Amino acid sequence: YQRRVRGSMDKQETPSIIETTPSQVSETPSTTELPNKATKVFVGVDGGGTKTKCVVLSQDGSVLGSGESSCSNWNSVGTEKAKEALLQSITSALKAADHLSENNVWSITLGMAGVDRPSDVQQVIQWMKEHFKDNSEVQENIQVFNDGVVALASGTGGILDGVVIISGTGMISLGYNLKKNLGPKRAGGWGPLLGDEGSGYAIGLDLLRAVAMAHVILFGVK
Repeated sequence: YQRRVRGSMDKQETPSIIETTPSQVSETPSTTELPNKATKVFVGVDGGGTKTKCVVLSQDGSVLGSGESSCSNWNSVGTEKAKEALLQSITSALKAADHLSENNVWSITLGMAGVDRPSDVQQVIQWMKEHFKDNSEVQENIQVFNDGVVALASGTGGILDGVVIISGTGMISLGYNLKKNLGPKRAGGWGPLLGDEGSGYAIGLDLLRAVAMAHVILFGVK
């Protein structure tokens, strides 16, 4: 279950981030034999503004284990806490997958909120290289994307064509136009200070403002 974005997106080739189709991937833990210590697995991470989830997949697409930790968007919690949450989710997922080690991992793909610029991507790649320092295979198979890219791919079977709108802790809209060979184009994702309209944060803030205003109207300021 290898995820990738192709270097070129010409009209003869369908841009894809995932080589398998959704029907090939099990959504429940595998009931087959537990992995042995020579097993090679794939790791996927979804890093968001509230939680970070990691899933370990076998070569046939079965879910072997998953792990969850706190926010890994460094725009919200800073780089050190983001890194800590990211590594914790990976460690927990491998432990859940019959205590596999970092050396069992063949490749890792991460969809990270707040990761947009090339320098952001390189920072996360460096974290992974340090964490998997004794695994030469992973060193060559680390892929990092904004979480909007992997969210779109998960809904299209890996084909980067269409629009995805994420309304989680934060908000972002991202799209590709395969026919016109355009993308990615994005809107939103500016963070709670400048935008994120429609996000969980913005909705909660609007609610608190409405309650405060209602209190003033009904009871006045004391």
